[in-house]
Amino acid sequence: MGLHAASEFWKPKGEKKNLTLSFEGGEEIVPSLKSAMEENKIKNCKIVDMEGNLRTAVLDIVQGKNSKNQSFENVPIVHAAGEYKLSFGDMYGRMTVTIQEKQPRTCTFVRGTADSGLTMKISFVE
Repeated sequence: MGLHAASEFWKPKGEKKNLTLSFEGGEEIVPSLKSAMEENKIKNCKIVDMEGNLRTAVLDIVQGKNSKNQSFENVPIVHAAGEYKLSFGDMYGRMTVTIQEKQPRTCTFVRGTADSGLTMKISFVE
């Protein structure tokens, strides 16, 4: 008696895939990402990058030991990274974004809407 490829304890990893989401003006970022994950049957995804502008955004900014939520309008995104998971119909995770003000600033994304032409690149294992 030995192990064979059909063993339930041995499952090969799936293929890594990339998906680019294009947003229309005014779309909510996180609910749109959740819809895309549900449509494509994605359980876990990593945010690889985001390009474009956010029409409105609420970002959590850390200053020393304190953090505060701050609202922005028409803010350009330099880079984004994060990870989200779907479990029992709920979405968990977080994303950090680097925005361009006078100097680039990295913040935690709370919520926001996309400006026309915003793209988000995600990767996932099928």
